[in-house]
Formats: sequence, C-alpha cells, structure tokens
Amino acid sequence: MQGDQFLLKRSPFFVGCSQEDSRALALSIPLLGVFREADTPATFAFHRLANPEKAWQLWLEEWFEPTLGPGYTDIFLAAQRFHIRELERMDVELAAKLRGNVLARGREAGELFFDGKAQMRGCREWSYYAAAVSEGRAPGLVTSAHAVQAALYSLPVVQSLQSYLEFELHCGIPAKQKHREEHIRTCLNAADSSLRKLFRDIPEKFALKIEGVKNR
Repeated sequence: MQGDQFLLKRSPFFVGCSQEDSRALALSIPLLGVFREADTPATFAFHRLANPEKAWQLWLEEWFEPTLGPGYTDIFLAAQRFHIRELERMDVELAAKLRGNVLARGREAGELFFDGKAQMRGCREWSYYAAAVSEGRAPGLVTSAHAVQAALYSLPVVQSLQSYLEFELHCGIPAKQKHREEHIRTCLNAADSSLRKLFRDIPEKFALKIEGVKNR
C-alpha cells in the first residue's frame, strides 16, 4: 500500500504532498483493512424508503455536528501528538455520548476496521489503542479508529474529516440505491456547512489557517 511510506512522517501538514494526493490517501484509509460494503452501514443509516439527502442532513445535525465531528478532531489531535493513553479515554467518552443503533453500528464497524491492519502493528500508538479495544478497555468506535489511523499517517485533518464523511456515505447508501453516486455527491456538498462550523474551532486546536474560515 502506497500509504505505508508515510507512516513515519510526523508533519500534520503532509509536507511535499498536494491536497489532491493527501485526500486520495485519506480516502484509502478504509481500504487498509476491510472496507465495509454499502449494505452494512457505519453510524449513518436510513430506511430504504427514506430520502437519502434528508436522512443525511438529519445525521449531520443530530450526530456529526455536536458529537462525532468534535470527537473525531479531538481524537485526531491526541493521536497526532502521541498522547496514546488519552485515546482509550476519549474513545470511551465518545461512546458515552452515543446511543441506540448509532452506538451499536459504530462499534460493529469499528471491529471490521481493525481487521487486516498488519502494516500498522509496528506502530506503537496503534498497537496500544488496538490492545485497549481487544481487551475491552475501549469500545473501538469506527469514528475513533478512522481518526487515529489518519493522524498516524500524518494526514491533514481537513482531508481526513472529508474522508470520514465519504466513508460514512459509501457505507450508508446501499449499492442498489438508484442514482447512488449522485446522492453521495449531493450529500457531500450538503456537509460543507457542517464542516465549516466544525472548522471554526480547528484553527485554535491545530494552529492551522484554513481558507474561508476565520479564527475567532
């Protein structure tokens, strides 16, 4: 896997790599293990007769903006700074804010996310977190696992969050859904507002200047 060469690069800015390249690597993160098929959703799911865009907007407002998005960035930052003992605690705290099917799907998707990660076993931070999950000290939410791996691959947080949203959509919108790719594109565009709300806090956390987002 091409991404392995970046495992030991510690810059959060992914020096020398274009935005397109870093986004492509971010999108490949689920492929480093078992990429969940479209009929087995992660935290985003909807009834087959429902409108995907409306269901997605509801998920963004109810789960991503207040809980999953902030939790993702906090876990990403802890992993990026190698605060490995914090990962266990933060994963537990994030799970405590979820409920019902969202929590159950998040844990189930996380289990598959740890499969096929042989190339990560040499990474101390990942090994510690994976052990905490396997020993039951941490729930191993898919949101947390995605954030940890993206940070350890030194990916930019913005592209990592976009990758996470795209991952949720590809898992949540069934393969047989009519006009599936169009729905995914529309939903990703709809997430722009949610991401910008979240990004208002990111410059302070990460000391980043993000185009189009003013620091408070």
